[in-house]
Order: sequence, then structure tokens, then C-alpha cells
Amino acid sequence: MARLNKAYFSMFKKKTLTFQEVKFNEDVRVQLVKSSGDYKVDIAKRDPRTRDVIKVKFVNVGGDVKLQAVDRNGDFSIYMK
Repeated sequence: MARLNKAYFSMFKKKTLTFQEVKFNEDVRVQLVKSSGDYKVDIAKRDPRTRDVIKVKFVNVGGDVKLQAVDRNGDFSIYMK
């Protein structure tokens, strides 16, 4: 699978994505920021039962997409598997 970028996530407005953290062979590198992220996300508490799981690697610098965690009204939700 080709590496995903921030434009890919624009398709998922108001939906829930399932992330699985991996150390290598990731689909996308994610950088968590406190402000000025590419997207605002809230953390889902329930499994959305989606078949598609996005493999992510969390990095401190140089992420493909920057996500800002918020309590509510995020662009989309993520569930950590």
C-alpha cells in the first residue's frame, strides 16, 4: 500500500477511523500536536467495527499528517485498536 497523506483524511469528515500503532510498515506517520494541526480529532471510546484499519507510526517530528486531539467537535474520530 502506498503511503497515505493528509489529503486522504479529508474523505473522512465526521466519520470514525480505526488506527493500529505499529513500529514499521506503517501506512502513515502521525505527529500529535497541541495546536495548528492539519485535522482536529476526538478519541472514540467504542469500536466502530470497521474492516479497514490504518497502520500508524507516531513520530515527534516529520509526520505525514499532524493531528490535534480535542474533546469534541473534531473533524473526525479515531479509535485506537
